[in-house]
Amino acid sequence: MRPTPEEYESMMNIDYMFKRKKEKNDNAELRLQKKLCEYLQTHYPDVYFISDALGLFVLPSIRQTLKATNSNHKHLDIIVLKKSGIYSGLVLEIKKETPFKKDGTLKQDEHLEGQQHSIKKLIVEGFKAMFIWDMNKGVEEFHEYLGEPVSDNIPLF
Repeated sequence: MRPTPEEYESMMNIDYMFKRKKEKNDNAELRLQKKLCEYLQTHYPDVYFISDALGLFVLPSIRQTLKATNSNHKHLDIIVLKKSGIYSGLVLEIKKETPFKKDGTLKQDEHLEGQQHSIKKLIVEGFKAMFIWDMNKGVEEFHEYLGEPVSDNIPLF
């Protein structure tokens, strides 16, 4: 017995084989982290900063090594190692969207709560630390913390 046209079409649909498995945060956080790092490299070339590699998609063996060579605290994504005013450094935790509810409280999530705990500890230690989920807000924080960027000699195209 031959399949109906609908059955035949459904048997031929192999899109499911090519759909990418949804990756953690759909890479939105990683894209924003890379853009902010590129901005720092381009506009503040003399500023030393570290971008946490634990958020990258790496082999499990590499992830284990990275974890073994860091503290047990929740690591935040970008650390600017430059004193500015009363602050010892700037630390940003990148998110794909706001981690806060409309009433301003943190969303219920164990991972977010751990990151918020790290942010609070760093603030007590004299760092400026916060969540960032928007490129414009990240750039604004860089300008506020580091001052005006070096002159733009970057081609527009």
